Amino acid sequence: MIKTIGAKCVSVTKSDTAYITDADGNYAIGTIYVGTTGDLVVLPWEHADTNSAVTTGVGGAVLFKAVAVGFFPIAVRKVFSTGTTASDFVAVIN
Repeated sequence: MIKTIGAKCVSVTKSDTAYITDADGNYAIGTIYVGTTGDLVVLPWEHADTNSAVTTGVGGAVLFKAVAVGFFPIAVRKVFSTGTTASDFVAVIN
């Protein structure tokens, strides 16, 4: 049996306000593929909703330093533009 992390792929644009959505515009939660290394500021699925990329360490946005190219194994609903230097994102969603 082949295990998968999602059935669809969507391009992700960095934004301090927009959530990851599927092709129909529905909100989606995905595991992110990072195509170009750098810092990554995300809003994990279980964290409090925010449009602020300020990382407080308690809920909200989280900064990951020097993320390598490859799959980022956290369910994410937003990739912030502020503070994110990594690029070329694809979300793998259900």
